[in-house]
Amino acid sequence: MVLIRKWIFPLLLLPLMLLSSCNILEPGLSVLRGNYLYQQGRYQDALLFYLHGEDSGKFEGRIQYNMGNVYYALGEGPAALELWTIIDGNTDLEVTYNTIFNQGVIYYQMGNYPEAYRSFRTALELRSGSLDAKRNLEMTIDRLEAEARSGETRSESPTLETTDDARRILQYIRRKEGNPWKSEQNNEIFSENNYSLSGKTVCYHQGSSVARGNSEGERSLYGTTYKAEG
Repeated sequence: MVLIRKWIFPLLLLPLMLLSSCNILEPGLSVLRGNYLYQQGRYQDALLFYLHGEDSGKFEGRIQYNMGNVYYALGEGPAALELWTIIDGNTDLEVTYNTIFNQGVIYYQMGNYPEAYRSFRTALELRSGSLDAKRNLEMTIDRLEAEARSGETRSESPTLETTDDARRILQYIRRKEGNPWKSEQNNEIFSENNYSLSGKTVCYHQGSSVARGNSEGERSLYGTTYKAEG
C-alpha cells in the first residue's frame, strides 16, 4: 500500500500590504519569503525566514508547522515530530489536522505503527471525509494485524479488538459514502501532496487530498506551507 503523505506548502501569512512599517508587515513578509524559498527547494534559507517570523509572536502554530515541513524536507523526521508536538492545540483545524496526519506518516515510516494508528485515527475524527486518513489508517491496521499474527505485537499496540472496531468503522464509512476507495496492495503509505520516494508515489498532506505524481518537484506530507491570515 502506498502511504499518503501530506506535505503542505507553507501556510501563507497575509499581511496588510498597504501599511509601510516593516514591523506591521511581520510575520507575513517573512513567511511569504520563506514559502517562496521552500518551494524553490532552498529549505535552510526558508527556515531562517520562518524563525524571523516566529519572533513576532504571532501565528506561532502555523509558522512552527511550516518549520516542521522544512525539517522533514531536510530528512529530519524526528525533529519535525518534536516541533509539531509543541504546536498549540488551540490553533485552527487545518493546521491541527495536517500536523496530526503528518505525524502519523512519520511514525509509520519509523515502523511505530501503534502511534501511526493513533495519529491517523485522530486525523479521521477531525476530518471524517478525508480519503487519505482513511487509507492510511487502513494500511496501518494491516501492519498491526500482521505484527499480531507474527507474535511481534508491542505492549503499546492497540488490541485486535480495537483495530477490528476501527476497520468496521472504515467499512461503514465506505458503504455510507458509496465510494469504493480501496487500499492498494503495495507496502507504503499515502500522504497528501506528491513526493517521489524510492521511485514510488506517496501522497502527503498539504491540505487534504490525495495527489498522485512522480516528478521530482512534487513534495510529500502535508507539505503545504501555510499563510497566516491577518
